[in-house]
Amino acid sequence: MKLKTELVEHERVLTATRMHPKALAGAGLYVLLAIVLASFASTVKPASLVLATVVFIAAAVALYKAAERWVHWLRRQYFLTNYRLILMDAGQMQASLPLDRIRGMNVQMHRLKGAGDIVVDALGTTHRVECVPVPQKFSRLTQSAQQKFLSRA
Repeated sequence: MKLKTELVEHERVLTATRMHPKALAGAGLYVLLAIVLASFASTVKPASLVLATVVFIAAAVALYKAAERWVHWLRRQYFLTNYRLILMDAGQMQASLPLDRIRGMNVQMHRLKGAGDIVVDALGTTHRVECVPVPQKFSRLTQSAQQKFLSRA
């Protein structure tokens, strides 16, 4: 994973991650639903063309929802540098949070083991880092980078 934005002088990427692969579970369920619906539609097609068409449309919608979730997972990237936390979506910077502006972080674990959200408070503005793998580790790395940054200032 490569950061596609300019870094300031002496800035370096400490860690990079994307959403946990378990976030794709919903996409997998939509694909499974689409397969079941398409199979059902092909079975009932000789008896009822209208019903088969409606079910095929439902299967197409399920595939669309699966693709939507996969693209969402693929687009989200999170970078921690020695100066800031960068939230990217589709190669575009959504937020650049300087480490000296971060006032607090709250880890909210998911039912998916090993994944969670990190809610970051940066001077009154709240940002959600979604479905991070091992969020406690990412939060500790951010706090450590923040302490090092503040000790130099």
